[in-house]
Amino acid sequence: MGLGDLGQRYAWALAAQGLVDELILAGGGKGRGRELAALVESSHAVPIRYLPLDATRQGDVEALLRRERPDLVMQCASLLSPWEILAGDAPRIRAMRSAGVGIQLAAQLPILVSVMAAARAVNLAGPVINLSWPDGTHPIMARLGLAPALGLGNATMIWARVRAALRRHAFETGAAPSEPPLIRILGDSSTLWTVLSCARPERAEHGCRVYLGEGGQRGEEWAYRGAPLESGAHLNALTCASSMPVVAALLPGGPAVRASCPGVMGLPGGYPIRVEGGKIAFDLPPNLALEDAVAFNQSLARDDGIARIEADGTVIYTERACAIMASIDPVLAEPLDPLRALDRFPRLVAALTP
Repeated sequence: MGLGDLGQRYAWALAAQGLVDELILAGGGKGRGRELAALVESSHAVPIRYLPLDATRQGDVEALLRRERPDLVMQCASLLSPWEILAGDAPRIRAMRSAGVGIQLAAQLPILVSVMAAARAVNLAGPVINLSWPDGTHPIMARLGLAPALGLGNATMIWARVRAALRRHAFETGAAPSEPPLIRILGDSSTLWTVLSCARPERAEHGCRVYLGEGGQRGEEWAYRGAPLESGAHLNALTCASSMPVVAALLPGGPAVRASCPGVMGLPGGYPIRVEGGKIAFDLPPNLALEDAVAFNQSLARDDGIARIEADGTVIYTERACAIMASIDPVLAEPLDPLRALDRFPRLVAALTP
């Protein structure tokens, strides 16, 4: 679901790797959905259908899921591309970006709530993977009893950067070719940006945690090696490439995998996991309790502009985020009811216009 840049990348990857018997592309597609389906099918001989879908309409999503009964749903849609803010350069957009990614929830939540409510209504057996800021949206969805199985991106991207750094080091030092050690990641979207820019945060507690090998030796330094990457939609290539093993593992008969993913079982931030036989389990390093891992990721949420999430899912923004957004539109600084996020979305769009 969702045929923007990210959704298209997963469509191509799923077809190219021969992971599915049939692929359904559902969404708007800007009028080119059928052409995209035909092009991918012609390139890889995987049966593909395009189904127009307004995913904000829960009844329409229910009808699709009830009729098709997919083994796996990948939710890649949002009302506004996050890159409109994350990579924009206008003064107002820079100010909004400094408030934290949490202010984008009005664009991220409406479709996700619709999709997950539909999946629960039809008792969908297969898992739902969400790509719409799982670090932040999944704890909210958990309060509503609608958390997806897990998310992709952010933690998977940090994992990939560490793996690449380890492999390059081995190559440059003439080490015998071998697989890097097991890599486990703790962190959320706020820690990703320092990794991509190769700039360690001034305070270590604001950065990701890297655990190497079965024993979990700390190795954060490997996260900041390599060439810096600029923010932009081109980073979707890294999101897709780093997470395809997890997608494969969640398909029927998929191979087991050990990875790091965000939003696992409705928790904030990203965690090491193991997927085997379609079942997801935490794969924390020795001597790290789950409650401590959760507490660490919760502490990072303030960098995203979120002070806390109430029992009913209402989002309370930090004082800093409120101050920034109040200068643009006071409504955007108010607590956000996830079930009424669609009502606030027009204000978010208007705020992007000088």
